[in-house]
Amino acid sequence: MYIPVTLETIIASAELDLHGYSRDDANTMVDGILGHWIERGHREGIIIHGNGTGTLRNDVDKLLRAHRYAKSYSLVAGNEGRTRVVLRELETAQEEAAQSDGD
Repeated sequence: MYIPVTLETIIASAELDLHGYSRDDANTMVDGILGHWIERGHREGIIIHGNGTGTLRNDVDKLLRAHRYAKSYSLVAGNEGRTRVVLRELETAQEEAAQSDGD
């Protein structure tokens, strides 16, 4: 039985599965979901990109490297096609965004 995944489910579970999405859609989803996870009080989340050719994993890596809400990230042990992202605290992320806007 297919159960559609809603944005609320992704936010509540702090797990985003990118299987079946285009690169552009996947990047947009990763970029947007981190703020939702922080607002919900999550300290970390899991992004499932799969193993495949590594293209999506590389896209996720590039996006997280520069993302204001990502404090750190790493592949989940055992190379399961997942990346664990540790999130900044909401106040810290907002302060850093305000500082970069003022530059």
